[in-house]
Amino acid sequence: ATPPSIAVVLAHCLNVSMHVKTIGGLDRWQFKSDPLTVFEKLIQFFSTKLRSDQLTKTHLSKLGNTAFIPIGSKLLKASRLFMTMDGGNLSPFMFAVPRPFQSFERLFKALGTKETPSIHDYHQFLLELNEECGTNKPLNINELNAVFKVIELIC
Repeated sequence: ATPPSIAVVLAHCLNVSMHVKTIGGLDRWQFKSDPLTVFEKLIQFFSTKLRSDQLTKTHLSKLGNTAFIPIGSKLLKASRLFMTMDGGNLSPFMFAVPRPFQSFERLFKALGTKETPSIHDYHQFLLELNEECGTNKPLNINELNAVFKVIELIC
């Protein structure tokens, strides 16, 4: 059997990502195969195509703007991940690439994953958190812990 084209797999990836967003997360996954298996096959497919120089800049751009990396019950864009998190876990805001996907480093980096967070990344996180939470609203304990940890890492 002929493998599917990059365009077909990319369209499938976009559809699945939108479906997961629509249903409210991976907790409501209704397909036969578990989500980790599905996304691992997608990542493997794109990684193989990247190694053989078949992914165009357009493919990489579309894929980089698609949340398809399973983290907990969410799908995240590769640009929201880091290969390593020297400062420790900053979930639910900043994440390391999950162990099953670390062998696909070249693909992740082509999609915007950085090696480690920079001071700029931590600053951007604080700005985004402020925007998401709003001014003068109390943070929950996870948000507060993450903010203190980020300030410590910046200093």
